[in-house]
Amino acid sequence: MSGLQANPRKNSLFACGIPPHDLHLITELLGYQHGSLPTKYLGVPLISTRLKKGDCQTLVERITTIIRSWTNNFLSYACRFQLIKSVLVAIQAYWAAFFILPQSVVCQVDNLLRTFLWHGNIDSKGGAKIAWQDVCLPSTEGGLDIINLASWNKASMSKHVWNILSSPTDSLWVHWIHCYRIKNHNFWNLRVPGDCPWSWRKILGLRQEIREGFVQVGTILKWKWETCGIFTVRSAYNQLRPTKPEVPWHSLVWFKGRIPRHSFILRLAIQDQLLTQQRLRRMGSSLLRGACYAVMVVRTLTIFILTVYSPSAYGTFWETNVLFSVPLCNGLTSFVGRLLIGVPSPLATLLGNSYLLR
Repeated sequence: MSGLQANPRKNSLFACGIPPHDLHLITELLGYQHGSLPTKYLGVPLISTRLKKGDCQTLVERITTIIRSWTNNFLSYACRFQLIKSVLVAIQAYWAAFFILPQSVVCQVDNLLRTFLWHGNIDSKGGAKIAWQDVCLPSTEGGLDIINLASWNKASMSKHVWNILSSPTDSLWVHWIHCYRIKNHNFWNLRVPGDCPWSWRKILGLRQEIREGFVQVGTILKWKWETCGIFTVRSAYNQLRPTKPEVPWHSLVWFKGRIPRHSFILRLAIQDQLLTQQRLRRMGSSLLRGACYAVMVVRTLTIFILTVYSPSAYGTFWETNVLFSVPLCNGLTSFVGRLLIGVPSPLATLLGNSYLLR
């Protein structure tokens, strides 16, 4: 025995169907307080009714408090991006693993993260440089690899479907579902009853989106979208999330050994979202020459311009020596890669320096 004992100040007694006199005797004997729902368990609300927006205010307040503690640190885009990806996303993913979050809460959390990423605080009313649904795409599709909360929530809930179909006796909840909800019927053909609890209704609503991933091989259930055949939330998320075609420039931005701040600025420059370019246009200048290489993508013409300056003119506005115009296609990556062999992130370095000089 470990010798550990339950702390009466941190535990409560929950009872149902017990006469008040007997309940009073039990609480006196054990030394616990009589608890009532809703309450908190492992940091999330433990409720017996439909999850409402008010029940999720703890999640919103937690994220808001953390962001406000970072506001005065004057963080760069890359720093904010890393904090969102490593801290804030983990908080919302934890909640998404337990509940099907209300759509209003999902939108509120996305708005907090979006505003913090582009403005450094949550009080700004300005617009975003890139739409949030595009930010949540993988880097190969032009995004920043931040998870889409709505899709991740669905993928996490799909884990319950896998547990119901693959391990009917491993959990008390799964056993109860088989006895009182499924009752030897086919899970995929179950009708949604009118008096169905909201959580069970939401799980049944996922069947059409995830049905393709379940494959029966003899008596063994396999998950189609994993090579090992076992369900993972990540593989389900990749099938449920929005998708876009792969972009040809992702390896120019996200490569091994990159400087995060420079890569983020290059990512904005490729989509013509740098404030520096807008300021240069107001000044009547078309290009700021202040580093070894400059890259600018003109989206309307879909051309790639690579400008190389004269090394003898460092520190001034230089004349252009070489100008290449190449279609923005799959051959672009290999073309630029051959030009930049041995040069450590020159494109990203220029754009990062140009942004600092704005």
